[in-house]
Amino acid sequence: MIKRILYAALTAAIFFTGCSSSEESSAGTPDIKNFNSDEAAELTDIRNIDRSPAVYFLQGHGEGTVSGSYKEFADRLRAENYSVDELDLDESGCIPDGAAILYIAAPKSDITEDECRLILDFLDKGGSASFLLPPSDTGRMHNIEYILGAYGLGINYDIVTETANENMLRNGADELVPEFMKVRYAASNPLTSDVIFLCDTQEYSAGISNTRSVYELSGVPDDLEIHPLVGSVSGSGGKFTVQAEAMGGDAETAEAAAKLSGTELFYGYNSYNKETGGKIFLMGTSDMIDGSMISRAVTGTSMLTLFSNTWLYDIESFS
Repeated sequence: MIKRILYAALTAAIFFTGCSSSEESSAGTPDIKNFNSDEAAELTDIRNIDRSPAVYFLQGHGEGTVSGSYKEFADRLRAENYSVDELDLDESGCIPDGAAILYIAAPKSDITEDECRLILDFLDKGGSASFLLPPSDTGRMHNIEYILGAYGLGINYDIVTETANENMLRNGADELVPEFMKVRYAASNPLTSDVIFLCDTQEYSAGISNTRSVYELSGVPDDLEIHPLVGSVSGSGGKFTVQAEAMGGDAETAEAAAKLSGTELFYGYNSYNKETGGKIFLMGTSDMIDGSMISRAVTGTSMLTLFSNTWLYDIESFS
């Protein structure tokens, strides 16, 4: 924890000119299991201590690049001793040996069935994937939904905004806007404890921007451990004041989105398959890694996304 917090302070000095604070940064949610070394040993098929863990950013669906909008985030990963590259599965036909983490960040269209199969196979062998899926006006992403569903997770086809001024945050132009919202991070959670600490110092902001909502499926198998990471905050009256507007998808998803306004919503989850070692980090936005969208309001969520790579790659760090 100390190493990651010190690193956070250093990177903040480089990539942020300052940080706004948020009054609410946590709420009671279930703890995530502390994994032991025996469980971590089961994942050695994709772990190689003799070289930097390899992170790949999926391409071919309109995603940003590690030399463009994701450059700052990629540089921060490299500073943490990850190797970073891009991967077009349609061209390569495989996920390289030694790959540790695959980023699916803001695709503008669905992946193919072949890509879906390759990613599921990668996860079944103990690989990890980070899905950063902001709102999109395209149709349903059935293959991405299928992968997430295998890990007990789902996405809503909506864009969430805040209706209460007290829960809005300022964008990069210092304007209070409904797309920038205060959030709470799951308390007593190894993936969020460092971020909660940073936000409690009021040097980081517990916020999110331009996000869809995501959820846990019902009736998931016992071999999955699923926990929320980021959720909405309530207003001073104790009621949730977020508004969900349908975006993309189809008539079925639009009907589902129409029922979400004014309810407690979640914007991030993590899921771990205890049998295979596969792991997924899911967020309903990509603003926190996009150099063209990042703002002081989302510094907490930016650090959560950075810290998540430690869990995605090395379970022992959270034991």
